[in-house]
Amino acid sequence: MHLASFLLLSLLTLQSAAQTSNLTDDFSLTLERIGCLGTCPDYIVTVLANGSVEYDGRAYVRVQGIRKRTISTSAVQELIQKLRNEHFFDWEENKKVCLDFPEVLITVNLKGQRKQVLEGCNSPGRVLGLADEIDRISGAKGWVGNATHPESKECPIPAEKRALTEADTLRSWDALYASYTLYLNCDDGAIAEGYSESAARILVDHWSTLDQLTVLTKKNPGFFRFTLRHIDATNEEKDLQRIQTTAKTQCPSALHDICDAIAKRAASALKEAHSFR
Repeated sequence: MHLASFLLLSLLTLQSAAQTSNLTDDFSLTLERIGCLGTCPDYIVTVLANGSVEYDGRAYVRVQGIRKRTISTSAVQELIQKLRNEHFFDWEENKKVCLDFPEVLITVNLKGQRKQVLEGCNSPGRVLGLADEIDRISGAKGWVGNATHPESKECPIPAEKRALTEADTLRSWDALYASYTLYLNCDDGAIAEGYSESAARILVDHWSTLDQLTVLTKKNPGFFRFTLRHIDATNEEKDLQRIQTTAKTQCPSALHDICDAIAKRAASALKEAHSFR
């Protein structure tokens, strides 16, 4: 009798384990938030079937850099069940992106199915709701801080001095990107005006290197938002006009989306500059 009970218990345990394995095998989920023109959080978090979580905080988050942790199998099941309950793989594709808002991308692979959804205009709804749940279940919320109003980062005095010295002297995308990664928390006041001068000079004097901006943007999407933010009313109007015209008339064939965003930002900056008169 005891042997029969033991065998039955073992069988049930194996069945449960098999069900759990079947539920979570071949599963991965990635949430990416790409910052806005202001101080929106910029990070990416990936959850795998075995519960491993990898986070990379890129900008305007409580914790920057790569962090790893492991969540329980039941937490992974919770995510998968939520996707199924909400019929995630039937959601409509949305490619609309609004210039001044953060982008939220969710990519899921589950048993041969792949789906990516986008919310690019900060519209309340299923995508943002799911993103918040992913932050909570994965534990990324603790690294990010408040996803709407992250804690501000201080700019240490030595960093502030170095940033102030170089901000308006950068004349290549690589140089601007290096400064961006080092001194993003110092991007304010006179330093911000310096970055705006550098961005304008690169766009005006070195337009032919625009493809390098694309390469760096693929490495860190927040860098493109940073660049757009610094096409602003502190730039000289002749530079803004030149940037707008060049973006419209001399755009490389593969970079129309980038050129369009640059042209729109230059037009917005010109309008703002005229309002100051």
